[in-house]
Amino acid sequence: MLKLGEAANPLLATLMNGFMEKWSQRADRVPDTTGSLYAPPPGASGIGGGQRRPGERKTALALGAAALAVAVGMGLARRRS
Repeated sequence: MLKLGEAANPLLATLMNGFMEKWSQRADRVPDTTGSLYAPPPGASGIGGGQRRPGERKTALALGAAALAVAVGMGLARRRS
């Protein structure tokens, strides 16, 4: 199994390199900038891109706790029967 992984690694790297080359050729050209690498952003912008919203964490935590409670309850019910 290890030999198969060793043989697959260069093949996957070559395929990924080809994919990235094709993708970057299709991408729109943009001007070169220094970005924020050498200077900090002008002001605090918070978390962008809509990745996190207030209240989502509490909802996810509540759903996870409910799923865990259901799983524990089913395990206990099977154990008793």
